[in-house]
Amino acid sequence: GQVSITASSGSSVEDQLRVLRNIERGELAPDFNVAAIAGLLAAKQGIIQVKEGKVAGKVVVYPQLTELPFIPLAELADWDPILAKYVNEQGWSRQSEILLEQRYYAKITK
Repeated sequence: GQVSITASSGSSVEDQLRVLRNIERGELAPDFNVAAIAGLLAAKQGIIQVKEGKVAGKVVVYPQLTELPFIPLAELADWDPILAKYVNEQGWSRQSEILLEQRYYAKITK
């Protein structure tokens, strides 16, 4: 089944609603705030990186990609040059996530 985990950075409800209105008006692209990605086993490392201020942006955890390491997007080319090229050109998006899943499963089934 589908798993959905939602987190908050401590913003008030009013702040969150303001962000949603800005997204609806096209004034904010939340996908460009993604700084790193991680699988379920690397989620703790992502939390530590955020807590220590080593990540300037959001860490997106993909629980279904269990063994995906913690990867800052700036270092994505070290893990997968094809995905990094796409993200550098297009930014992080739903299509990036689809490509991430394809590249991840290709790597673990070798």
